[in-house]
Amino acid sequence: MTTKRRSKGTRRKRSKRTKRKVPPVLYGLILLAAGVVLYFLATSFKGKPTLLRPKVPPVSAEVVRSLAEAALFERGITRQRISITPSELQVALPKGFKAEEFIGPLKKRLRRAFPELELKTWQTPKGQRLEVRAYGEVLLKVLFYHPPEELPRVSVVVDDLGRDPQVAEVIMALGQPLTLALLPLRQHTREIAEEAHRRGYELLLHMPMEPRGYPLRDPGEGALFVSMDEQRIKASIERCIEALPYVQGVNNHMGSRFMEHADKVAILMEELRAHGLFFLDSLTTPRSKGLSVAKEVGVTAIERDVFLDNAHDEEDFMKQWRLLIQRARHRGKAVGICHPYPSTVKALARALAGLDGVELVPLSWTLR
Repeated sequence: MTTKRRSKGTRRKRSKRTKRKVPPVLYGLILLAAGVVLYFLATSFKGKPTLLRPKVPPVSAEVVRSLAEAALFERGITRQRISITPSELQVALPKGFKAEEFIGPLKKRLRRAFPELELKTWQTPKGQRLEVRAYGEVLLKVLFYHPPEELPRVSVVVDDLGRDPQVAEVIMALGQPLTLALLPLRQHTREIAEEAHRRGYELLLHMPMEPRGYPLRDPGEGALFVSMDEQRIKASIERCIEALPYVQGVNNHMGSRFMEHADKVAILMEELRAHGLFFLDSLTTPRSKGLSVAKEVGVTAIERDVFLDNAHDEEDFMKQWRLLIQRARHRGKAVGICHPYPSTVKALARALAGLDGVELVPLSWTLR
């Protein structure tokens, strides 16, 4: 009996031993060891990201090149200025422009589309180079250089846009670096401006001004009149500029009376200088004070050379177009103005398809 009791007591003591809790210190040691193991596992991959990279880049060289060409077109670089070789794109820079003015927006566009791209630029004796890589593979090389000779420049400004988005779309669908002049404070002005800017078009504020024959000829809302004092003229200009985003310059809508008054034109030019805008004088009157006053105030300005579509006729447009090209070849540059008439759209498409020996450029290029 005694023996049995001892054995039971022994069994009770043993069972109590097996139920003892693990000391907290031991748990801490286990967690510490696990942390050390995880740390070494994590740091063993540090500096070796290529192990996680795919073998094939997710973007092809063809896609990158197409994107680069589109970005250059949006900055006014025409196909005439791009040469494609087996190894690179060669971009002939326009006179007065630096490579950085195009490389910066191009890099921004590429990074926005493909953040994983590696972009490198450096200077060479031939010009500025840009190299695009992805995961060690070269996808694109671009050389920006200044050619020894420049083609004559032609700028075409399409006036009176802002009323109809479909009409503006027809003009933009031509796919050429035209300059678009938008009337302010019209129903669709801002909508058209936003879309045109997105597609890389240069925009002007087509500022309404008093014509001879007013009120039979009404320049529309926001117009400048000779009867206005300085404060009212400035307020109207400010209102129109604020209503039209992305403009780089201003040209006059009508204005055959207003533009003959140097004191009133000076107020306009002071405002343009304050906003950093250039001025295109549409020359709706031969007695315009636009260019002379702009020079006095310190505003960059230029005059229109040819109205292309006064007759609203396709063949007459082509006659005026030949005159514009002739002036460009003689002087190195020329500016034409037209309007979104159906006959003009047809004639403009014909004219732009046959550019020979001249280059169509945004208006600001003719000012450099």
